[in-house]
Amino acid sequence: MDFLSTPLPLNALSLAFVLAIFMIRPHAIRLNEKKKRYHLVAGTILNQLINVPRLHHYMTELACKYRTYRLLVFFRSEVYTSHPANDLFMRSSLDSIIKILLDIELDTMCGTNEEGIRFSNAFDEANEITLYRYVDSFWKVKRFLNIRSEAVLRNNIKVVEINLCINRSTRSLKQSIVQKMSQL
Repeated sequence: MDFLSTPLPLNALSLAFVLAIFMIRPHAIRLNEKKKRYHLVAGTILNQLINVPRLHHYMTELACKYRTYRLLVFFRSEVYTSHPANDLFMRSSLDSIIKILLDIELDTMCGTNEEGIRFSNAFDEANEITLYRYVDSFWKVKRFLNIRSEAVLRNNIKVVEINLCINRSTRSLKQSIVQKMSQL
């Protein structure tokens, strides 16, 4: 019990207690003043920081568990509303969007086009890394040094660009052949 007699742990404990009161008090005051119903609290910013390596999956789990939920941040709360989504839906959406915008058949649903699967995986991973930038305060340094997640992102962007360039050149080649055949 000698460690309790020193002022440093006592000061640290009192500071932590005061900070906890300041974090909880605004939420408690709002709940007591207004008798409105609020959405369920599913976590805090600390939960997001703990789950940073798998933040996308963590948020997806919350979205599957609760249709609408709140996450508490220091002096406010954020409300998230979601509709259940799965990998099949995301892949079919990506297939449709790429088909309409670029006239490229990815065929990731059946898995017969290896280039399309490689493109889809690189696109998904690039989106995850871009989402990770939201909580990674050193992403600009990593991008400058081309290390870790930013190196992976750069490689994924190259895969996407190469795939798009190949498909565009193939499409323009097909169009030129069709034009020559129509002239005959």
